[in-house]
Amino acid sequence: MSVWEDRHPSVRHFQPYFSTEHLPEQLAALSRPFGRLADELLGLLADDTPEVSACLRKLVEAKDCAVRARVAEVQQAAKRSAELTEHGVEHLDLRGQA
Repeated sequence: MSVWEDRHPSVRHFQPYFSTEHLPEQLAALSRPFGRLADELLGLLADDTPEVSACLRKLVEAKDCAVRARVAEVQQAAKRSAELTEHGVEHLDLRGQA
């Protein structure tokens, strides 16, 4: 049985936000720990209080910030790569640089 079953609608509302199937693997891998933490927290918190909803909302916000940070990193690396290519530098490894 899922920890999301039999929860108040204000708690179940957050379950889809921890789904990763729609994301590219790089972003899904970053998002999965947040979903696991949400599951673990619901296993530990039995009562569906407003604070549990707030906890899940803030966890979704943290996940979204992490995903946006990764997207920004990838976009910045692509921009740097395009600028280098434009200047004749074609094979520079930018992995690990923010």
